[in-house]
Amino acid sequence: MRPAAAAVVLALVGTAVRIGIAGVTPTPPPGAWAPPRAGEPGATLAPPDPGPAPPPPMRELSAEVPDDVKFEVRAEGDAIVRVHVRRAGHLVALRRLDARSAGAEEASLPVLRSELTDAALVWETTRLEPAESSRTTRGVLRLDVDGKPRSRLAESPAVVPRDERRKHRCWSYADGFGGSTVLCRIAAYASAANVTGEDPLQDAWAVPNIERSLVRLDLPAPLDAAEARVVGYVDGRTAVVIRAESSFLPGEAGPSLTVLSAEREQRPVAHFPRRHMREEPFFF
Repeated sequence: MRPAAAAVVLALVGTAVRIGIAGVTPTPPPGAWAPPRAGEPGATLAPPDPGPAPPPPMRELSAEVPDDVKFEVRAEGDAIVRVHVRRAGHLVALRRLDARSAGAEEASLPVLRSELTDAALVWETTRLEPAESSRTTRGVLRLDVDGKPRSRLAESPAVVPRDERRKHRCWSYADGFGGSTVLCRIAAYASAANVTGEDPLQDAWAVPNIERSLVRLDLPAPLDAAEARVVGYVDGRTAVVIRAESSFLPGEAGPSLTVLSAEREQRPVAHFPRRHMREEPFFF
């Protein structure tokens, strides 16, 4: 990670703060009306909160999986196998339940042998080039009892443009599990970080080079919480920070996603030629 890009990411720290206030119901004064208690005449019990609605199932297609998408299952001891998905020239992502992985041209996840037949994994690939592409290919991968992989294509997610400024262009789509995925193409060297999780690299992946980068941010939406990711890069003497936030608070019909960016000009560092500096001996 380049120092300049890393400094931009660390310049903005997001924190999800939740404050709970314990309240005590006061006793009404004599003669005042009070709502009936459960079991008393006139009492009506509120129905239990069903919680958020489950995400709609992914629609699988009958089309063939592209030939350049490769699957491999390797044994890791007696109880675990590791599932690999590879596709050259793509950012590859793999998910099973709450476990997520992504990387340049390959992603992998471990699966217990006792859960092989229940191990439905979702894979996604996004081209590293060209810079104009925003299409993501999605598929569902299942394992036989003997661990043999079988995959089918799924309907590609609908893309929503989010933020375009200076050298970056970001878009998002529903991840199929109730959360969101944000992708950004940046015409510069960039880095990314998770600012609400314990691991700053969790669910934030950047595939950078000297001239351009592709960044993927996964933002699950747990109830009554918030998730935030940041991306940083430098455009000349200007530092740019992209911030993606997802929240799902009580009373909301579903999670909300916000993607915004900010910039700040960096002051140049003064350099003093040696001829203007006095050289004096050091004594110890």
